[in-house]
Amino acid sequence: MVVDATDAAPRHSMRAEPMLTKLNRDELRQTFAVTTASSAEAAATAHDGLDARSPDRAAAFVVTLGSAGAVLVASSGGAYHVAAPEVGRVNSIGAGDALTAGLVTGVRRRWTWGESLQFAVAVAASDVETIVPGMPSASRAEALGGSLAAVRLA
Repeated sequence: MVVDATDAAPRHSMRAEPMLTKLNRDELRQTFAVTTASSAEAAATAHDGLDARSPDRAAAFVVTLGSAGAVLVASSGGAYHVAAPEVGRVNSIGAGDALTAGLVTGVRRRWTWGESLQFAVAVAASDVETIVPGMPSASRAEALGGSLAAVRLA
């Protein structure tokens, strides 16, 4: 199960132990009642969210940070940040959904969490370059993804 929701839904969904929970910075603040600004703070808060889950489940929290990219914290260990590439921003509507789709693609292809996040940020970046939400270019996402790196956070 993948959770990409607002309001109280992310917190309530944790009981179902989803494979992936995706929050933007504002949703993270609302869900965990924190003031989060940096990628390191977002990762720490997401890690706290994983601590409330069963440790034997494959799970990850992803926090999108807008033009700063995204962080992912996995219950199996590891936290990653991928900085967003500089692109011509046309329309950011749907970028979070595009990122979620990129993550699911990586999981289905059995990539590591870091590789999946790298591709997901590239898909989101490709999406913001288009006028129509939810229409990222696969070839553009692959080209952007080649220039990105998943940085492991301590």
